[in-house]
Amino acid sequence: LIPETSLSSLACARYVRGVPSVAAYVWCSSSDLSDHPRCLTLLILLMALFAPTENAVRKYLFVVGTCLVVILLCANLGSRAYRKIGLRYIGTQSPTKGIKCLPRIPGGILAFLTAVIAG
Repeated sequence: LIPETSLSSLACARYVRGVPSVAAYVWCSSSDLSDHPRCLTLLILLMALFAPTENAVRKYLFVVGTCLVVILLCANLGSRAYRKIGLRYIGTQSPTKGIKCLPRIPGGILAFLTAVIAG
């Protein structure tokens, strides 16, 4: 599942927010291409692997790790589906800025949630 779960934030930025290229993503987000959600998921699954067998923490860590893998998979595949459907891009500014009933949600978080729902 390496290609399906890696760089999900980049896929959301390119296909849901409309960032034109990887270089533009790195330039605008002022971050490198490290894949923090995937590294966190692998860390949780490794902690579950090395937890004691009789401990209930192991089961909870496996459940949390599996849920994170499913979320990353949905975000990656959902961002591509979002683009394939042909919906308009979510802007780089806060898309909920003018709507009174919604809080101001940053565009990256809203793009990730939109991609998970589309997935």
